[in-house]
Formats: sequence, structure tokens, C-alpha cells
Amino acid sequence: GKIVQGTTKNGRPHPNFNMPYAQEYLKKYGVRKCEANAIVTIPNVAREFVDNIIQDYLGEDAHDRFLAKRQKIRDEVQKFREDTGLDESLRKALDLIDEA
Repeated sequence: GKIVQGTTKNGRPHPNFNMPYAQEYLKKYGVRKCEANAIVTIPNVAREFVDNIIQDYLGEDAHDRFLAKRQKIRDEVQKFREDTGLDESLRKALDLIDEA
């Protein structure tokens, strides 16, 4: 298959067609046409579309699971900063920068 530039539609090959990453993609997925410009013009529809795909793939509770995991990591980082004194060191460094 070949990759053509969508805006010209004249079959002109994409400039990166011979690049290894492009060839690897073609071997793995085959030729695809992607109209990225079409989806960015309708951000609300695009967001809903992508959200639905993510939910179908990861489950409807994916967002809540992500938020919980992110909070757990934030808590661990904060505990590390407090336990090691890093929090205080960072605060002092920022104060020195503000004074300069």
C-alpha cells in the first residue's frame, strides 16, 4: 500500500513513506486514511467520540480509576517530599529565587 497526502488526493506519495516507522506502521496496520482536520473542527463531538472509545476499551469507570490512581501517586510523592525534607528544601530554594 501507499500513503497519499489527503489534501491533494492526487496520489502523490507522502514524504515520509520510505521512513522505517512508516513502513513498520503499514506492515502492522495496513493503509489507513485519517482526517484529523475534520475532527478538530468539532471539539465537543470529538471529545465525546474519544471518551466513548476509551470507555468501551477501558470500562465506564476508567476515569474514576485514573483519578484514584493519580491521587494515590500524588499522596506518595507528597509523603516522600515530607519524609526526606525535600519539601522544605524546595520551599527555601523558591524563596531564594523570589528574593533575587
